[in-house]
Amino acid sequence: MNCRKKDGLSLLLKAGGKEGYGAFWIIQELYMEMQIHKDEPVNFFIINEATLLKELQINCRSFPKLIELFSETIGILFEKIPKTIGNVSYMNWKITLPKSLIFTKVRNKKIDNKNKNKNKNKIEIEKEKGNKDTKKVRTWRTDFWTYLKSEILAYKEITADQEFIKEQSELNPNVDILLSLKKAHLNFWGKPAGWNYKKNKKAATINWRLTFTNAIDINKVYKPRQSGGGGVSSWSSKHSN
Repeated sequence: MNCRKKDGLSLLLKAGGKEGYGAFWIIQELYMEMQIHKDEPVNFFIINEATLLKELQINCRSFPKLIELFSETIGILFEKIPKTIGNVSYMNWKITLPKSLIFTKVRNKKIDNKNKNKNKNKIEIEKEKGNKDTKKVRTWRTDFWTYLKSEILAYKEITADQEFIKEQSELNPNVDILLSLKKAHLNFWGKPAGWNYKKNKKAATINWRLTFTNAIDINKVYKPRQSGGGGVSSWSSKHSN
């Protein structure tokens, strides 16, 4: 619907020109801004005179003419409400709009947008709160020291497992199993490099027994052996980059 054809607005445009017509929409906008904070919208709002004149961009001498224009053409009523705080007096205005000039669709849209923003802000706050709570829970994937604690515990358990050491010694002749495990522990798995390697994997947990078993072959430390002439020589150690 063309708003200029709504009751009285065509007359306002004719009598007040673009300035009067523009002033009406400023009043309408001020009204909607006041109503957006109310649970039950009413057809009036109260505003300080200085604020009103500033929004309308007119002076106090032009204001009475505007009041008369609005009253005669579209029926907007202006009522003075004096207010005194201490020794200072203020002038407020109660501005009442006819129901025919309250554009509920526009107002409701503003209220809906406000509610959407509230819900959005609430979701963002809850999301942020949830992220903070998640950060408080340390896992091996998010915290190096948690990872290192589990790695050291696994290393101590596997090196204390005599049956495992015996089995691996049979499978890896001439290899010092304990030194090979120690090498893997000190040089890689107990370091940030080992942590970063595990983090890049998709596994939710770390199978440390399998990890250290495979590490024996990669970090072999050979046992020293007696040479034929009675001297002592050692097997060469293999290293992994």
